[in-house]
Amino acid sequence: MLTTRLKIILSIISLSLFMTGCHTIRGFGQDLQAGGKAISHAAAKEESNKK
Repeated sequence: MLTTRLKIILSIISLSLFMTGCHTIRGFGQDLQAGGKAISHAAAKEESNKK
């Protein structure tokens, strides 16, 4: 009985950590994408200023 309860508790904790990790990775990807867009925009603006 104790081992079943322990397995359930550990499963819930593991699932919570996994879901938090996915959310964090998704947020990091969005931040990285926004940074890339900003760099591309700045490069395009600089290129148009040279003409």
